[in-house]
Amino acid sequence: MTELAYSRETPDDLERAEARLEAELKLRGFGILSVIPIHRILKEKLGLDRPPLVILEVCSPKQASEALERSVEASLLLPCKIVLTREGDRTRLMVQRPVSMIQAMLPGRSLETVARESERDLMAAVDAAATGVPPPA
Repeated sequence: MTELAYSRETPDDLERAEARLEAELKLRGFGILSVIPIHRILKEKLGLDRPPLVILEVCSPKQASEALERSVEASLLLPCKIVLTREGDRTRLMVQRPVSMIQAMLPGRSLETVARESERDLMAAVDAAATGVPPPA
């Protein structure tokens, strides 16, 4: 089985990394459905101070539709997750790998092709956001 997450680091602050990532996701047909500021929630609910940690729930409608056509159980793994966290003077971007999730939770449901497509696009968006290098035209 492949790794659960793919990650890259950037010297950009969390807000800039998030903005770059949003633009890169959009280029690949993904949208951000929700932004969950875990560090703020823990501060508000428990009084805990922790470094910034944000979960983005992202989706490609085309890929989600294809997965759902193959198995309604794919909805258990939607939307895809990307985590941004500040670690020292770097921002780390981690994407949950769809292929690993499908292999672990929904094997044998003909979802690996769409999972590979989603994973390729998500990893490319993370790479481009982390490096600041736009994708080839």
